[in-house]
Amino acid sequence: ALEQTEVTVSALKTTYAFACDAFDLTVDFLSPRDPRDPMLLSMPTALVDVHIAPKKKIKKLTTVIAFDENVCYDTYNDVTGCVLKAGKYRAATMGVKRQMLLSNSQDSVSADWGYVYLAGDDAHYLSASALNAFTDGGALSYADFSDERKYIAVEAQGERVRFVAAFDDVASINYF
Repeated sequence: ALEQTEVTVSALKTTYAFACDAFDLTVDFLSPRDPRDPMLLSMPTALVDVHIAPKKKIKKLTTVIAFDENVCYDTYNDVTGCVLKAGKYRAATMGVKRQMLLSNSQDSVSADWGYVYLAGDDAHYLSASALNAFTDGGALSYADFSDERKYIAVEAQGERVRFVAAFDDVASINYF
């Protein structure tokens, strides 16, 4: 079990620190925003840097980040997803099948349109049972989605890894 030891919040970065008997874990959520670049400033993208500092020998380090399907909707929950390949990297994406543009407004309400993305060394679109099998010590794999919650997940190996989390709302309204 990990114990949170610190959290630091700044304008562009939030850092969480955790500790356990086997390792220390630091996770940085960084949104590179240059106020002089409106296009970059408007991108709903975050870099997720993970650093694991082992306190004893660990044979293999695999870091996985997964998003549950409920990040894609507020009321309509029929989602679809896939894995995209770009060179040596992979991205998983997920969104509702029936895109209801501009169907919700207010804080703390999920959008019922657009697509969420996770990118890393390897990516997966998988079922709850496949993700549970991984957390029980197995490998990430694809499984039958019959009436199961869906997830997108990315993984990377090593003590220092980077992921990208993003959202594309497809039909944007420009604000100034």
